[in-house]
Amino acid sequence: MSHPRLVSSRRLLTTVLKCGVCGANMIMSTGKQNQYRYYKCSTRIKKHLDLCTSKAAPMEKLDQAILEALADKVFTSERVSAMLAEMKRQACGDKPVSIQDLLKQLEAVRFRLSNVYKSIESGIELDDIFRDNLGNLKKQESDIAARISGFEHSPQAVVDSIDKEEVASFCAVLREKLLDTSQPFSKEYLQLLVMKLS
Repeated sequence: MSHPRLVSSRRLLTTVLKCGVCGANMIMSTGKQNQYRYYKCSTRIKKHLDLCTSKAAPMEKLDQAILEALADKVFTSERVSAMLAEMKRQACGDKPVSIQDLLKQLEAVRFRLSNVYKSIESGIELDDIFRDNLGNLKKQESDIAARISGFEHSPQAVVDSIDKEEVASFCAVLREKLLDTSQPFSKEYLQLLVMKLS
């Protein structure tokens, strides 16, 4: 969680941007009666101009360039598809099961049940082991049928139903949100990414 003042600030790269010369924080500075905003090395501003040779960077241009580069690298259809695949893996455990897998399992259990019923019809003696096996097969059939019934509303089914056009639309929405610096999303995402990479 970030402090609201940090993510709502118009200074996108606050606490993120470092000077490429001395490594100090880059902070906002203004020029021409606050009309223009720049990122400047805090060493030059707070200590002495001669202690660092870095140049000031126009804030809006640098913010836009960084966000566009980030959007180009992060919000691609390949990466979003990979994120959705990971969602699917987490929703289903380490061994994802599709609706096709469930239908095959149900078919196999019903085939075994059919053989059991044929054995009963042919007059085979029903001992305790036979009854237990029959009960287990019936329970498996019921469990798998219930999973198939609930599959339509499962997280995995939602992921399976997403096609390439929807992935592309989702990428476009994410890119639009990231480039909108009037909202806290871009700053929150940028800070999260920096924390993950550091």
